[in-house]
Amino acid sequence: MNESTNQRVDGSAPFAIRLRGAGKRYERLTDGGGIWSRFVASRAHAVRHSEPFWALRGVDLEIRQGDMVAVIGPNGAGKSTLLRLMAGISEPTEGTVETRGRLMAMLKVGVGFHPDLTGYENVYLLGSVQGLSHRQITERLDAIVAFAEIGEFMEMPVKHYSAGMQTRLGFALAIHCDPDVILIDETLAVGDGRFQVKCVEAMSAFHRLGKTLVYVTHNARFARSICDQTLWFDHGHLVAGGPSREVVMRYMRSLAYEVLGEVHDEGDADPEGATNGDAEAGSVRITGVVLRGQDGSPRERFRHGEPLTALVEGVADEPIHEPDLRFTIVRDDFEIVGVETARANGCAPDQLSGRFTWKVHWPEVFLNTADYTLGVTLLSGGHPLSRRARAAVFHVDAPHIADPQALADVPCVFTRRG
Repeated sequence: MNESTNQRVDGSAPFAIRLRGAGKRYERLTDGGGIWSRFVASRAHAVRHSEPFWALRGVDLEIRQGDMVAVIGPNGAGKSTLLRLMAGISEPTEGTVETRGRLMAMLKVGVGFHPDLTGYENVYLLGSVQGLSHRQITERLDAIVAFAEIGEFMEMPVKHYSAGMQTRLGFALAIHCDPDVILIDETLAVGDGRFQVKCVEAMSAFHRLGKTLVYVTHNARFARSICDQTLWFDHGHLVAGGPSREVVMRYMRSLAYEVLGEVHDEGDADPEGATNGDAEAGSVRITGVVLRGQDGSPRERFRHGEPLTALVEGVADEPIHEPDLRFTIVRDDFEIVGVETARANGCAPDQLSGRFTWKVHWPEVFLNTADYTLGVTLLSGGHPLSRRARAAVFHVDAPHIADPQALADVPCVFTRRG
C-alpha cells in the first residue's frame, strides 16, 4: 500500500503503524537427515537441512491513527505474521516496524491469561500490563464483566474456561483498557453469532472515538461494509491496499475467477480479455449446457421463486470412474453464490461412458436481482477432466429488498400484534 492510497480524507492524521521493507523469514526443515537428525541431532545439523521460507517480504504500508483496517487473503498469505510483527511479538528479519500509542493484541484465544488465576485476577493482571492502575481497573471491572457475560464464572480459574469464554473475557478487557490500537486475529469467530454482533458494535464505537483497529478476517463482506481500509495479502506479499470497497472488489474478483477456473491478470478488470479456463481431457468433453424454465424451454432470464433446470451434455470416449459434476454460481459483482456437486448430493453413478446427459434442478430460485455465471466441471475421483468456466449466464428478477448486496431474497411472513 503506498501512502497515497492509505491517507485519510483530510490527510492530517499521523501514522499509528508503519512498516518499511518489512519481512519475516523462517527456517523450514527439509527431508534430509531422517528422524534422528531432525529431532535429536545438533542445531547446526538442522540448519544444514533447512531452507528459508519468507512468511512476509517487502511490505511497505502505513496505517493512520483513527483507521479501521481489515486484512484479508487466503490461508498462508502472511496475515497472522503481519499482526505479530505489528504487536512486537516477533521481530522482522528485515526492514522496520514502528507503532505509536498503547497497543493491545488479540492474536490467539487465551494468550496473555494465566491459566491458574481466576477471571477477576486475570483482569487485574492484564489491565496492569496495559498500564492501568488498580483503581482504574476496579472502576471498569463491572463494565468488563457485563460485556463478557460470564459473571458466574469469574471466580473460576481461566484454565477451566471454554475457548468462547476466554474470547469473551479477552475482548471485553481489550475494549475497556482504552488502548490506542487494537489488533485482532479472527478470534471473534470463536464466539456465537450474538456475541460477534456485539463485538462488531463495540469495534465501531471504538473506531468512532478516533482509535485504530486492525482486524484479520476471511469475511470480505465485513471488510467492505465496516472497515475504512483493507489490505490484501497473498503468499507473503501485499497485493493491494486502499479503500475497502475497491480492494475487496478486486479480491472477490480473483476468488471468483479461481472458483470458475479462469486465468486472469490481477489488474485485468475485463473478463473477456482473459483465458476463459475451459479445459478438456482428450477422451472427455462437455458438449453443451442449457438452462430451462418450468415449461422446459431454454431460458436466460428467471423470476424470483421460479424453478431452474440445467442440462449438461457430454461425451466420454472411455469409461469415467467415480464421475462427478460440479456447479459453481458467481454473481456479476464476483460474489460466490455457491458450489454444489452431484456426488455430495448422492446423485453420481459409479461409472460413466458414451454420450450422457446430467441434470440439476433448483425447485425455486431465491437469488437477488443480478446477472449470474454458471461454471460446470466434470470430475473423476475428484480430479477435473472437462470444464466450462462460463457454461451459461442467466439473469434473475427479484423483488426489491433493503440490502441490494444481499445474495438472496428469502421469503417470509411478518405478523404484527397489538
